[in-house]
Amino acid sequence: MTKEVDADLVAAARDGDRAALDALTADCLPLVTTVVSQSLSHRFDIEDTVQDTMLNLVRGLPKLRDPAAFHAWLMTITTNQVRKHHRRRTPAPQPPEAFDGFADPGSDFTNLVIDEIGLAHQCRQTAEATLWLDDADRELLSLWWLTETGRLSRATMTTALGLSTHTTTMRVTRMKTQLGAARCIIRTLATTPPCRLLVRVTATWPGRPSQLWRKRISRHIRECDYCLRCVEDLVPIERLLTDSSPPPQAAGSEPALTPHRCTTIGSAALLAS
Repeated sequence: MTKEVDADLVAAARDGDRAALDALTADCLPLVTTVVSQSLSHRFDIEDTVQDTMLNLVRGLPKLRDPAAFHAWLMTITTNQVRKHHRRRTPAPQPPEAFDGFADPGSDFTNLVIDEIGLAHQCRQTAEATLWLDDADRELLSLWWLTETGRLSRATMTTALGLSTHTTTMRVTRMKTQLGAARCIIRTLATTPPCRLLVRVTATWPGRPSQLWRKRISRHIRECDYCLRCVEDLVPIERLLTDSSPPPQAAGSEPALTPHRCTTIGSAALLAS
């Protein structure tokens, strides 16, 4: 769904037109799936949350007073379902085999990004970097990406987040900074030969993304000339945007930190997390 849903279609579906409801849900499903896929990692979580969102859409539609507000209403439902999942999730550390369920990096979303942008390595690294983001930042990244590519309005994004315009702007700035730091981490961990000092820093690292290790590794990169040289050619995240590309998904069939040789970002400012 690349534009606001027609209000007449929404009104017809709300008033009991079955064909209109089928058309409306078919139009909405790709967008809902995109937002949820960026915010969550495991397939079964994504599928359950998308299904719950669509059920809430159907059940709540008869109570929607203003058909023109449908888009913002749908995004609010979607983000609320994602947050509900995060609240239910057990915060215990996950074993390595838990990463086997991550969405396939060869999925349609990632392939579309790679095909249309031609920056396969940087897109792949960005997808992997999302695993280092906090839950709230992953949710925001999905909405921001759709807004930047014209698939959501800024007003809809702000409404879905339940924040003021100023607070949303600050949140987006922080999220982009965190994502930049995560992209630097992915690059430096994949560098050959590796930084000997970074090897020491990560000697006790369990191999899974976390806020603590994001800060520790980022601090090292900021202070290490070798690591800074490794990330100096990473392009700004906006360069990875296209009119039709969805946000990159988290890498899946392997841990996010599998080494790759690829071209990637650039600046110590991205590491100020």
